[in-house]
Amino acid sequence: MYTNGTLVDEFKRLISSDVIYKNKDRFAMQFSYDGEPHHKLMRGDNSDKMLESAKLMFDNGFNISFKATLSFDML
Repeated sequence: MYTNGTLVDEFKRLISSDVIYKNKDRFAMQFSYDGEPHHKLMRGDNSDKMLESAKLMFDNGFNISFKATLSFDML
């Protein structure tokens, strides 16, 4: 599953689903995150929500990872 992680309530809904939670080892979640300064500049001020979502999923035993997605003009 790929996400920008800004819909915290949707992740809470996923965790509350018995079917999803019991099969959490089958999910791999990849969060797009460029680091706070770049993220804020290119995606708006939502890095706190994204980090909250990632922590929520990690704390509940889901496999998560982060992927930087820098735009060409930032290189």
